[in-house]
Amino acid sequence: MLDERGLCGIHAQLGPAALFEVCATYPRYYNEVDGALELFGTLSCPEVARQCLFGDDAFELDAVELDTAPRKLRNRFNTDAPYYKPYQLLRTRFVELLGRAGYTLSEKLFALLWISSKLGELVHARAQQLPLAELESALVGMLADGVLACLAQNYRALKLDSSLALSVIGAVLGDDAAAGKAVTWTNHVQQRARIAGPALERAEVCVTRYCQNHLLTTPYMLSDSLFAYARELVRRAATLRMLLQRGLVDFEGDAAALDARLVEVVYRFGRRFEHSDIFLRLDETLEQQGLSSFAHTACFFSV
Repeated sequence: MLDERGLCGIHAQLGPAALFEVCATYPRYYNEVDGALELFGTLSCPEVARQCLFGDDAFELDAVELDTAPRKLRNRFNTDAPYYKPYQLLRTRFVELLGRAGYTLSEKLFALLWISSKLGELVHARAQQLPLAELESALVGMLADGVLACLAQNYRALKLDSSLALSVIGAVLGDDAAAGKAVTWTNHVQQRARIAGPALERAEVCVTRYCQNHLLTTPYMLSDSLFAYARELVRRAATLRMLLQRGLVDFEGDAAALDARLVEVVYRFGRRFEHSDIFLRLDETLEQQGLSSFAHTACFFSV
């Protein structure tokens, strides 16, 4: 249905009102929170991925005027119920946490996981009440520089067993597991040693941006608890990190080629996983098997 310029013939001849629903919305989507609309883009689109990963203003929220109401909402909720009340607070604080200087991404995600494990005793779908003021005060204390420095030091002292993480990620990706080639820590480390340091650093920026985008666009209320949401985010980050590292083994291109490679991996990751519930189902499976504790999830930081 494309014309000679590669553009949509339906849009050109009949206008946007005639577009199918997916064409009228993708790669944009809307969340409605307390009656207010939020417009985002999905990272499964190459251009959205590029702007998210490398744009200086990628996470600045701007107010815009809409000519017409959106055709479809991705999520719609009010924050009256106890579980929903701290949504804006937690989202803002967690995005800020991942933007903190002086810590590695793994250290910041470790802190986010720890905070979520503690607050998860209150912030869960079965909560009957939630003292918002006390929660905010506790969050301020947990995000204090001294606490984060202590958490980072504790993280660096850990000796993590990578076997669970590599097994789970291999099953999620389906390639090595399906081919009967188990991903071992040894060959993973060997592959990572063949990646130039600047490329690894650039890839880590991309994983950070991906996590920030996920926090902004995907409400924690889609999971049963804040801790379950944090577990899923950690597994997503580990899976994307492994894919990015695979794509950079023996890479020798210039800076522009490097960025193009990173964008390609991220948007292909988005196409494969952003529009599926595979990580939610994975969390349910691991929880049923008793493999979703803080300690089990921390193993994913070893990737």
